[in-house]
Amino acid sequence: PSVPELYQPGYVEALGQFTVKKFLFLVLFLDHAKLTRLVDHDPCLFMKTAAIKSSREVLLSFSREFLGGIGDLTRHLNYKGYTVSHQQTALQELDYTVKNLAIDMRDGVKLTRLVELLTHEWTLTAKLRVPAVSRLQKVHNVDVCLQALRSRSLVLTDERDRPITSRDIVDGHREKTLALLWHIIVNFKVSVLLNEESLRDEVAHVSLLKRLAPRPAGSGAADLLDGSAAVKFPSENVKLLFEWCRLVCSIYNVQINNFTTSFSDGRAFCYLIHHYQPWLLPASDIRQLTTLTSQNTDTDCFGGDSDEDDDCCDGNTVTRLNHVAECQPVAGEGDMLLNERRNFKVLSAAMSSLGGTPIQLVTGDMSNTIPDEKVVIAYLSCLCERLLDLREETRAARTIQVAWRRHIAHRHERARLAAMRTQLERAERAAITLQKNLLAWQKRSAFLRLRSAVIRIQAFVRSRALHPDRVRFLELKSATLTCQSRQRANVHRRAFLLCRQSAILLQRMWRTHLARQQYQRLRCSTIDMQHLYRKNRATQEAVQHYHICRGAIITMQSAVRMHLARQRFLACRLTAILLQSHVRRVAARREYTALRTAAVQIQQRVRAVIAGRQERRKFLEMRRACTTIQSAVRGRKCRVAFEQQREACILLQSVARMQKAQREYLELRRCVVSMQRCYRGKKATEAAVSDFHIQRGAVITLQSLVRMYQARQRFVEIRGAAIVLQSHIRRVSAQRQYAVQYNAVVQIQSCLRCVSARREFIQQRKSAITLQSAVRCHQQRQAFLSQRSSACTIQQRWRAYMHGRRARCAIGAQRCAAIRIQAAWRGYCQSRAYGDLRSATVVVQSHVRAWLACRRVYTLREETSRRCAAAVCIQRHWRSVQVVLKNLHTRARAATSIQAAWRGYVLRRQLEHDRQLAEIRKRVVAANSAATEPMLLGNRTRSALAILLESTSTSFVRRAVKNLNTVTELSTVCCETIARDGAVPVLVELIRSCNRSRPNQDIVMYSLQILRNLARVPGARSIVFGTANCVSLITETLYTYKENAPLCMPAGDLLRALASDPKNREAMKSMPKLMARLTATLKALQHKHDVDVRLNQRKTGTKLPPASRSTKGSAASKEVTAVRTPLTVVKLLMRVLNK
Repeated sequence: PSVPELYQPGYVEALGQFTVKKFLFLVLFLDHAKLTRLVDHDPCLFMKTAAIKSSREVLLSFSREFLGGIGDLTRHLNYKGYTVSHQQTALQELDYTVKNLAIDMRDGVKLTRLVELLTHEWTLTAKLRVPAVSRLQKVHNVDVCLQALRSRSLVLTDERDRPITSRDIVDGHREKTLALLWHIIVNFKVSVLLNEESLRDEVAHVSLLKRLAPRPAGSGAADLLDGSAAVKFPSENVKLLFEWCRLVCSIYNVQINNFTTSFSDGRAFCYLIHHYQPWLLPASDIRQLTTLTSQNTDTDCFGGDSDEDDDCCDGNTVTRLNHVAECQPVAGEGDMLLNERRNFKVLSAAMSSLGGTPIQLVTGDMSNTIPDEKVVIAYLSCLCERLLDLREETRAARTIQVAWRRHIAHRHERARLAAMRTQLERAERAAITLQKNLLAWQKRSAFLRLRSAVIRIQAFVRSRALHPDRVRFLELKSATLTCQSRQRANVHRRAFLLCRQSAILLQRMWRTHLARQQYQRLRCSTIDMQHLYRKNRATQEAVQHYHICRGAIITMQSAVRMHLARQRFLACRLTAILLQSHVRRVAARREYTALRTAAVQIQQRVRAVIAGRQERRKFLEMRRACTTIQSAVRGRKCRVAFEQQREACILLQSVARMQKAQREYLELRRCVVSMQRCYRGKKATEAAVSDFHIQRGAVITLQSLVRMYQARQRFVEIRGAAIVLQSHIRRVSAQRQYAVQYNAVVQIQSCLRCVSARREFIQQRKSAITLQSAVRCHQQRQAFLSQRSSACTIQQRWRAYMHGRRARCAIGAQRCAAIRIQAAWRGYCQSRAYGDLRSATVVVQSHVRAWLACRRVYTLREETSRRCAAAVCIQRHWRSVQVVLKNLHTRARAATSIQAAWRGYVLRRQLEHDRQLAEIRKRVVAANSAATEPMLLGNRTRSALAILLESTSTSFVRRAVKNLNTVTELSTVCCETIARDGAVPVLVELIRSCNRSRPNQDIVMYSLQILRNLARVPGARSIVFGTANCVSLITETLYTYKENAPLCMPAGDLLRALASDPKNREAMKSMPKLMARLTATLKALQHKHDVDVRLNQRKTGTKLPPASRSTKGSAASKEVTAVRTPLTVVKLLMRVLNK
């Protein structure tokens, strides 16, 4: 048996109790979900055609059918706090689709339902009288709607200020009905879309921009304010909307006087988008020449107002039309209408890129006519809400950019100041160094001049005193030089002979070293060749040995594989004989189906030709009716879904913008603090730099005065007392001059420090260049004198070297001849020794290789014989093991059959007295006896596959997938057959192409169950996982139907079965989109489960007595955790993926 514990005692009773408990929980959950409006649109719990339309009747019917002898089940459940009270009424089953405004609104039911959905007062429909047959009932229903609107301070009047009464709506007054709908739209939609505070801020901002913009003389703002005086606004938001449009369009020289003709050419809409998103809709794409501008041009050219002429010439920031070009009749009416259509086309493209605004404008309703004011206001409300949202994002980005640029500018300023400080410090250090060097050079030059003068005087005095001794000294000097030259020649000759002997010895040793190195290289190359040869021989022998072993192993493997293949062949042969008959029958059936299909198609074509025209007329009429109905239904569904999504998006956007604003405020605060810190640092740096410049100027002034005083003191010491008196007089006069001019100089220094510093730097630079030139001249002269003395010394040495070279050339010729003779003799000796050594080496190598080959062959023979004996032993043992295993398998199958038969016998003995089981057995026996050939699992599989692969009918496909689901649950062989026949891609495509209708949902459910059954079979699991886009499609299906348990649970089981394989699990983990979608599904299901638990706890806490609340609450929680729900399935899937 495949079901665990199927034959255990009490299994059937436990299964029945579990089923009854789940059914009661399901009825209670649906009843409370309906009473608490768990779904916003409040769908019907029972079908319109159902015979039972209350929860109590469902329980009574269930108890009558399956729980005989209990009586009224609800009475027993009431004692436990189990109460159901939902009763579906005719009002809930009413179709609220609006097909004709003049007729469908007259009974007041649909109108009251609309107000109920907008105001969320769910008690309005309870006050209605349905069905509304008489006029009084209809008037009462409409009064309920109008009272609900008046309770919200709505003044219900038409365009002529006449009150809208319930009798007007009942009588089908179209203008007042449309006026009532317009009041609902303005008060419940426009007020929601437009934020009065943000719109006021934007109007003030645009008006400020307009005032700050440059305008020519004589033009003012009064020329564009006259149009709003005659417009009547239904609310303050609409008035602010008109003011916003007027101010923005006035920047681009477009006058807005009303909500009708001013927007008929589309330019106003385009300029509104261009003002906030210029990159999305450039001004060059807006056509200026339209019917509206041609009317304004005629007025301007033939007696127009001077204010309008001035306004047309306004010098704004955008590109305007030339007034002279407007007055020229350059295009006809057709071109103007074409320009208006192009403007609306550009507007539609921009709005589609902008997003968030429904398509409400049609070019035919706007161009060359007076547009509907209500449509324009509704469209402008959506556009204003979208543009203001984008405005906030743009301003935030602009603020961040300005702050960042200021930060970068401050950083560059700090870097520039630091570079300037470094440059000034370097210049100051260089000036100080130059001054020190200049003073030192001046002192040294003065000392050298004095020293040279003293030396000249001494030399002149000595030459005069010692002239006779000088002649004698010169004679002795010449004789001494002659003796010294001869002595040096003898010394040089002895050194040359010693060097010659040393050179000969070194040459002999060097040649010996070169010969030894050449021999070593030759020996190493010979050894390498021997190693390579031996390695090659060893490799060849190893390859031969490997081929011998490989042949033996291949022989063994072929024998084993032949045995296994023979067993598989015998098993496959039996199945193939059975399959051939089925395949032939399927082929015959396919041929018959193809012939039948062709015949049916021919008959359909003939009938279609005969009755084509009549059927086409009927089809066109039905198509128009269906299109009208579908458009109305889809429009209402889309509006309801849009409102729900919009409310959710508004809530999410508000939270996201709040968080974004907080983050931006914190970032801006950090930037401001950083900028303040940088600014204060800059101020401190500037103060320090200014103090440094002041101190530096003062120090330089003092240094110049001190140096001047020191130079003056030195000058006084050299020149004498007279010069001392002169310097004293000059110093006294200079001090008096300095005392008089001191106050004026202090005031002028602050302005002239930069100029004086530059001049001083230039002067110092010139003086430094002069000093450098003088120093370099002195250095060059000293270098020239040293080079001159060196040249004289080199010339003497060169003459001695040339004399020795001539002697060495003669000796070198003899030496070269001797060296050549020695080299030839040594080469001959080395070649003879190398030949003898090579022949001996070759003989030794040949003997050694022959001995090694013989030894290797003997070893290989012994190894081969041992391996053959081992292979024979292994084969004998394997065959004996195969026989034992075969006997064991036979005994195990026999024991299993005996156990199954005995368990069946015991269970039948135990259940002989159960009447229901006896009846079930009789039905099973009758069904087995009545079973025919098409009811077999294989035949059902083949027929269902044929229908699935070939048919396009929804009913046939639904029946086929249902049969395949039954077959795959009962047989794994059928699962492998379905996977091999290519049904998996067809099922995946079938899931993708289905919609949300009930038959298509059944097809999706059966297809998911089939894929789940296939994924549980190891042979078919890889085929399911390898199908293109299968995993991603199942994940999207799980997310889409997460609240539909019959579809969500098979999808989760399928993904869990695929993830049970480690390779598939790793591949699924590497898909980030799949993991993100599964996480979102888990969060949504967890949130829904938490809400349900809170509701159940709230209801249980009010209805259960205090004594039994804790015990029953714990029992209920255990039962909920034991229930198989979409949440538990997704949790198990995530647990498998996170292993």
